[in-house]
Amino acid sequence: MTTKRPPAPPKRPAPPKRRKPPGRGGRGGGMMFPLIIAALVVIGVGAVIWAISASNSKSDKSASSSIQTAKIERSPSVTYTGAALPSLPTSGKDPAVGKTVPSVTGKNFAGATTTIKPTGKPMVIATIAHWCPHCQAEVPRIMDLRTSGKWPSNVDLAALVTATDQTLNNYPPSAWLQREGWNAPVVLDDAQGQQSVGKGEEAYGVTGFPFLVWTDASGKVVLRTAGEIPESQLQSMLDQLSKGQTPTNPSAGASSAAG
Repeated sequence: MTTKRPPAPPKRPAPPKRRKPPGRGGRGGGMMFPLIIAALVVIGVGAVIWAISASNSKSDKSASSSIQTAKIERSPSVTYTGAALPSLPTSGKDPAVGKTVPSVTGKNFAGATTTIKPTGKPMVIATIAHWCPHCQAEVPRIMDLRTSGKWPSNVDLAALVTATDQTLNNYPPSAWLQREGWNAPVVLDDAQGQQSVGKGEEAYGVTGFPFLVWTDASGKVVLRTAGEIPESQLQSMLDQLSKGQTPTNPSAGASSAAG
């Protein structure tokens, strides 16, 4: 007796082929790769900008934190390395031009040891006194340029705060600079009072306030100015300095006599 095999089940139809979605090959895939690259480039540029911004913000916070946590208003002592610059003459060629600016070391408002020295960038070093009306006019101009983004990013700034006297107006200097939003390194000079000359003043050859020492990226003096400078002219001079040019020497502005 022969057993018959059951009939074979009918064959299922083959499933339809799926179309590849755009972006995974086919006609749409050619656009996705450039878009991914473009997105990565945007992310990378954003990260660089954020890093620069964070670095600048950290620097500003570090500089201003010593003002906010002020413990002292004057350095007990100040030293400098390098040859002191000769005093700025009232007219004629400045004998300090071409000389390396001395490095000045003292305390900041928080009592930490701080040094103003060449940084590898052009720099402006401002010597200021709290009681000086021309310094009180000039510091806001400097801060306006800094906070508005008009101060060149490749030009550093530092301040030597000198001739501090608690019997004179606008004392203490820490409160003054905090009000003005000062966000650059500060060294406090050891000069006590309007008539005394501090070691920092001696190093820079200061003859009046405000007194600005302009240096190139190698730390060599390109210009020194004594007295107020209008903001528009100050910005023009900074732009010149940032490009490696010698700033145009302004006509003498109003200043307060140094000790």
